[in-house]
Amino acid sequence: MKDSVRQKNPDLSIILVNYNTRDHLRQCLASLFEMESGPSCELFVIDNGSEDDSVEMVREQFPDVDLIVNEENLGFSRANNQGIRSSTGRNVLLLNTDTVVQPNAIETMFGFLNENPHVGVVGAKLLNEDLTVQAGSKAFPTPLTSFFGKQSMMTRWFPNNRFTRRYLTCLFEDHSRPFEIDSVSGAAFMIRRETFEDVGLLDEGYFMYWEDVDWCYRIKKRGWKVYYHPLAPIIHLEGKSTERRNPMLIIAYHKGVFRLFRRHYFKSYWSHWNLVTFAVLAVRATILIIIRNLNPAQSTGSGGEK
Repeated sequence: MKDSVRQKNPDLSIILVNYNTRDHLRQCLASLFEMESGPSCELFVIDNGSEDDSVEMVREQFPDVDLIVNEENLGFSRANNQGIRSSTGRNVLLLNTDTVVQPNAIETMFGFLNENPHVGVVGAKLLNEDLTVQAGSKAFPTPLTSFFGKQSMMTRWFPNNRFTRRYLTCLFEDHSRPFEIDSVSGAAFMIRRETFEDVGLLDEGYFMYWEDVDWCYRIKKRGWKVYYHPLAPIIHLEGKSTERRNPMLIIAYHKGVFRLFRRHYFKSYWSHWNLVTFAVLAVRATILIIIRNLNPAQSTGSGGEK
């Protein structure tokens, strides 16, 4: 990939938002530069005020990367939007720093978008370190989601129930071919330029979590298709880039859920469902903060279940 970086009018812009993940960022960038073929690229790292020498590492080891340095943590949406506004590629890939790109994954996603003009977004097949599939791409959430998420008791007790199968779509579909889905994970999210020019950029009202679901909701509402590509594997070291027990991240996660429901489900600010949703999420966040600080082994990187 190195020879294709910094080309004028590239096929693809790749954007990584970094916050104190120097070692994971190095590993991710190395996996990108090991790509032997594929679209011409420009590569952006947006640093959100890191204090772990991430900026110095990028400057010294990856001088071909376009580096944007913020003085503070602007959050996932604002930082990615910075990169998108600076980009010139025909398609844009949002990529987490805690990922390791596997051979041909990006080429596969890029080719799929080019071959299917009705598709606005394609997501990668995210894998855990042991190469099992992550449930990062899902159906849109409903009020039942809290009971049937990937770590919920109902899913553990009854893993094949119809509510879990509907919500955790990518775990139950045929993985021999791409398939349409409601939302794909922002950890590896490729979108065509025409799509975000039509729909708009990420909603900066989300600091972290759920902005990818919100974007997919708006994208599908405008008539674009969202697809999951099981033949484009990317290892996602989920939660490695966050402090698992950080109460602020748990709060941000639940604030994101509330914003999503208020914007797209219960649009009237005075709807009684907004009050009910807020109360339930506040109680849930409080319980999670208590449990995860008492028992670190129960922590997850997301701060909760989508």
